[in-house]
Amino acid sequence: MPAAPVPHSAIFAQLAARHLLTQGFTPAAVFAGTGFGQALLNQEEPAAPFTAIAGFFSRAAELTGDPLFGFRLGCASDLRLAGLLGYIARTSPTAGCFLRNIARYAGVMSDAWDVDTSRLASHGEFAWSCTAASGQQADQYTEFLAALFFSALREAAGTRIEPQEAAFVHQRRRGAEEIAAFFGCPVRFAAPASRIVFKPEDLDLPLASGDRLLLRVLRAFGDQLLHGRGLGRKSTDLTAQVEEAVSARLSGGTASLANVAADLGMSPRTLSRKLARAGTSYFTVLEELRKALAIRYLRESRLPLSEIAFLLGYSGLNSFSEAFRRWTGQSPGQFRGG
Repeated sequence: MPAAPVPHSAIFAQLAARHLLTQGFTPAAVFAGTGFGQALLNQEEPAAPFTAIAGFFSRAAELTGDPLFGFRLGCASDLRLAGLLGYIARTSPTAGCFLRNIARYAGVMSDAWDVDTSRLASHGEFAWSCTAASGQQADQYTEFLAALFFSALREAAGTRIEPQEAAFVHQRRRGAEEIAAFFGCPVRFAAPASRIVFKPEDLDLPLASGDRLLLRVLRAFGDQLLHGRGLGRKSTDLTAQVEEAVSARLSGGTASLANVAADLGMSPRTLSRKLARAGTSYFTVLEELRKALAIRYLRESRLPLSEIAFLLGYSGLNSFSEAFRRWTGQSPGQFRGG
């Protein structure tokens, strides 16, 4: 007997249904053939198979005749509707931390997404793939989520972040220009992978909604939920967690072992011991992250060297220059001009 489909949060299917009803569509038209009924409208924590949720968004696009239904709804929606995941993202201190937390806690809402930030520091790449449906089956829902999270990031940063590029694996015949105008960068469809590539300086933007103390509490709850659902693997890479915590504190000059350990809910001694077991150290993680960020800043931005030194948490340009010579054998100025 085949296993029943795993349920995923259907809060956004509920949002889409309510939106359609306000547009004058009848309940019969909204729910016909979707696997949902009017009971969806009053459920506090609706859940459904991922294919039903993605299919509901596709059905809504057909019903309205709007090929950008998901995208436009995402632009106009509130990230707080995502519950714990939305609040974790909003309380992140920086844009980069916002993106890492989305990747880390996406499983709180659904395990249908494989979100990858392993190249975020070095290449500015935030990538994702849908593991529960083909790209074209989930195109409306994918664009909804991309617009929702990106709009929330801009709002929290208080500026119109414009990435270097964006790409989606699904095809789009109409409306590509509007999506490109929203992102403010070239957008490719039918691409090999879905991703958004951010400018290095944008990842360090502070978020007005950031709250380190609240974030620590929310993340602890999120880790418990992931562990209970058998998804703890996504949050057990200690080196990645340390890198994330360091990234959030670098520009403030507070990325000390003691502060980062406290952010992760442990003592400096415990963190050092666990990192040693993983074959690394706090200093190594800090240095490798600073090196990757420095190279990217110098290659892809026009920031003054003094500003780069500040963003990397150095007390001054001389300290940064000495470290960069140790890493590359060149001064930052020589590397940029070479």
